[in-house]
This record gives sequence, C-alpha cells and structure tokens, in this order.
Amino acid sequence: QGYTVGGRLLKPARVTVDVLDAQDRSVRTLVRGDIRPAGRVTYRWDGRDDAGRVLPEGSYRPRVRLAEHGRTIVLPNPMRIDVTAPAIRLLSVRPGVFSPNGDGRSDRISARYEMTERATPVLLADGRRRVVGLFQRRVGKLDWNGDGGPPRQGIVEISMRATDPAGNRSRVSRAVGVVVRY
Repeated sequence: QGYTVGGRLLKPARVTVDVLDAQDRSVRTLVRGDIRPAGRVTYRWDGRDDAGRVLPEGSYRPRVRLAEHGRTIVLPNPMRIDVTAPAIRLLSVRPGVFSPNGDGRSDRISARYEMTERATPVLLADGRRRVVGLFQRRVGKLDWNGDGGPPRQGIVEISMRATDPAGNRSRVSRAVGVVVRY
C-alpha cells in the first residue's frame, strides 16, 4: 500500500517533501530539491523510513518546502499506517442443518460475527471463500445459500476471516460444523 502526496505548483519550484511523525520529526525524505515546472506534482510514499523499514502504526503528515518561494507547508491530511490484522469471532451459525435445494426450507445459513475493527468479513465453507461482505461493520451476519457450487452432502465446516482497509488479514475463526442434506 502507498500514499500519494501531491498538489499544483503555480510557478516552477525546487520541491522538498518530508514525512513527519506525531512529534513533527522527519522520518522520510521523499525528494530533496526536486526542480519542477508549474503544474501538478505527485510523490509516492510506501510507509517506510529513510532506512527502508516499515514505520510503526500511527498518523504521519507530509511537509512540503518550496525553496524559491520561501514556503513550508505541513499538509493537514494525515496518512495512517496500520499493520495490525483484525480479529474476527464467529458467534453462531444457524440453522444446524442446511438444505440448499430451493424448496424454501433451510435453504441458507446465517453466520453471525464480531470483529475488533471495521473490516470486510468473508464466510468460508471447508476453507473455500463463499461469501464476501459488502459492508465493513464490526458486528453483523453473512448469509450463504449454497452459491459457488453446491456443497457436498454431509458436514461442512463454516468459518470466517476478515481483511481491513489497509489489507491486513485476520486468522481464520473457529469452525462450526453444519449438516448439508438434500
């Protein structure tokens, strides 16, 4: 994942861009004395310090210096580094007997969950992804009606995992066995 620092120069300028931590210390210099014409400029930051190490979780802000204009601007929009994976807990799976044959009786299961942070929940059946949540709610449920290829008859293990907006993926939750009958 990366962050973009950019803006528009009204006149040509010599640009220096640093990334500041919460104590306003420079942790990374993206460019120093980059001569740019008037117009749009953008720089990318990969969340690493000058030595190439991933920085700790927290908020960071870009500082832009325009040498010819004698201006230094600390941009107010923070860039957040998140390296902690969410945790997801499977609360329940109902009903215990599942019959995805379209007859209107027990045609789907509902898996209730809770997560430690807002993330995208994923329902797994025997370890295979079957349903991806549309909303990043900390508490909710996902329903599965057998889409993605009919499940085999017998016991199917239902579990969950989650991915947060930074791309951190949780461990797979505990599994709950559901009986599939046709």
